[in-house]
Amino acid sequence: MSLRTALSCATAIIAVFILSACGTKTASQEQQTAEVKLIIKASNYKFDQTEYRVKGNQPIQFSLETTGNHGITINELDLSLDPTNQNQVITPAAGTYTFECSIACGSGHKDMKATLIVE
Repeated sequence: MSLRTALSCATAIIAVFILSACGTKTASQEQQTAEVKLIIKASNYKFDQTEYRVKGNQPIQFSLETTGNHGITINELDLSLDPTNQNQVITPAAGTYTFECSIACGSGHKDMKATLIVE
C-alpha cells in the first residue's frame, strides 16, 4: 500500500468518525419538552413570588422573565437561568430549594430570594 493510499484511508476513517459524532446527541444535549411550565418573574430586586410549588418527578420547563439583569441557579437541580438562557427543562426531585438572584444586579440584590418546593 502506498503512502498516498494509506493517507487517503486514514482521512476517510477520520471523516466518518467526525460526521458520526456530529449527528449523535446525548440525553443532556437533547431538548426535552414539558407539559408543565413554571414562570419565574424577576424585577426591581424581587421575584414575583416568595414561594413556588411544583409536582416532582415530571419534566418541568422553568422560564425566567426578567426586567433588568437577573438570574437564578439551583445547583442541586442543575438549574441555571439568566437573560441569555431563559428556559430549561428538568425533572426535579422532591425537596425544598432556596434560590437567590445569581447576578449582582444592584443595591437590592441581597434581598432577591425565593423558595422552590417540589412535592
